[in-house]
Amino acid sequence: MPDYINSNECVACGRYTTSIKPAFFMPFIADRAMNIPLFEITQENTGLRDVSNGYAYVHTNSVFCHTCGHLGSGTRFTDDQMKNLYMNYRNTSYVSLRDHYEPGYKKRNAIFNTEYPYRSLVEEFLLSNLKFRPQAILDWGGDSGINTPFKTTLNIHHILDISKVATVAGAISIDIKDISNRNYDLVICQHVLEHLPFPCKSLHDVTKSVKGKPFFYFEVPHESIIRKTSDSQFPKKNYWHEHINFYSEKSIGELVIRCGLKPLIIQSIDVSTPEREDYFILQCLAQ
Repeated sequence: MPDYINSNECVACGRYTTSIKPAFFMPFIADRAMNIPLFEITQENTGLRDVSNGYAYVHTNSVFCHTCGHLGSGTRFTDDQMKNLYMNYRNTSYVSLRDHYEPGYKKRNAIFNTEYPYRSLVEEFLLSNLKFRPQAILDWGGDSGINTPFKTTLNIHHILDISKVATVAGAISIDIKDISNRNYDLVICQHVLEHLPFPCKSLHDVTKSVKGKPFFYFEVPHESIIRKTSDSQFPKKNYWHEHINFYSEKSIGELVIRCGLKPLIIQSIDVSTPEREDYFILQCLAQ
């Protein structure tokens, strides 16, 4: 079972100012991560008088922090479950299983294997705030490195990622034990924190391992359910998929501070496209 189920501690700010509401995991996640395939309850296969027919879904809670505005799943995956879910991420078996539960995913998956259409905006944001062009980058959770900013001009392009997929030209996959003797200008963390069971622990592991004081760039989805709900209102979130953390500006700032970094700028920008409407991201630069 997961290490952490329905605790009232916020995984972002660490405060005990949360409340919970019942929710469930989407069948693909339950099957891929937890090895619990979807089960159909019928009178024939159970014979139970007091259980209704239908599908049995893996239950969890939605947990909302009234202090920082973080919304997340109460179930936190184990290391083994994270490996089940993300090792060989989006390979043939992953896509096949997900398409089984979510027909049409195989076709939609093609967009995830291309560069972010807003990558130039990320580079502009970094250049305008760093005042220099990074030459040595550690891309934590960078997958193949296809979306690493400045990737074509880097002297050092390292990828720290659980998936261990093949990297793009010039990028090198490394382990966390290898980063303590390297000097980086910038650590990139794009679309990682929303997946992590214990984001504070994972971030602290990286900050204490990396040499010197590089800048950190964090990027997460700014989910519409967070943007369109008042700070005091529990967002209506009844199901969970790969993203088990939904961040507000305040919650990502609190997380970064909690891990010993100083947020320099946090902003939300609209990066919507015709293929992905109403899509915003949160950007946080810290050191």
